[in-house]
Amino acid sequence: MLTYHRPDRYHQLLTFISTVFAAMNSAFRRKVIACNGALTFTNTTPDQQGIQMSQDTLSAAENSAMREAVDRAFRAMKQSGKAGIAATILLDGTSVGWGENEVSLQSDPTKHAEMVALTAAAKHLGTTDLSQCVMISTLQPCEMCLAAMRFSGIKRVIFGATQEKVAAKYFVFPTLSLADFQSAGAPFEAIGGQCEDELLSIYIDGQE
Repeated sequence: MLTYHRPDRYHQLLTFISTVFAAMNSAFRRKVIACNGALTFTNTTPDQQGIQMSQDTLSAAENSAMREAVDRAFRAMKQSGKAGIAATILLDGTSVGWGENEVSLQSDPTKHAEMVALTAAAKHLGTTDLSQCVMISTLQPCEMCLAAMRFSGIKRVIFGATQEKVAAKYFVFPTLSLADFQSAGAPFEAIGGQCEDELLSIYIDGQE
């Protein structure tokens, strides 16, 4: 038996369905905006929120500094008292401070490569305001180094091996992500994964 549907009922049903989908889409968009906030999720994967991965965003000077830092990290592995982590501070494409991890060498738990480089840059420039500088590191900066970087005013950090792929020992607050740091204060740009395949041989087992 054929059933006759009144046209007005059919249009009411279509209107109802359209309204439901519109409401769902609106709610989803509000949720995405609320979660993202001011964070930069460009070129990211779900487990690396806040970290850009594209090398295309690096300048020639930054690429060169990253390569030089990688070479220093491997050399530092063979030097007594040092660990194979290297960092550089750039100002207008020129290195103004650099260093390797000297925690054991100096018997000082704060002498991470980034901290050594920050100190060297501040002394070289005669100021603690490094807001026009860029930080380069062979390993994603730990919580201490990220905080020091932000205290100095640096708003752009480029690094090699990412937290998700290295030994847990390099981070003391593992549930804090770069996105947490970005959302907690003034925004900054984080570009990770540079030369990562090469660097993971140093950090994956936590020997450095």
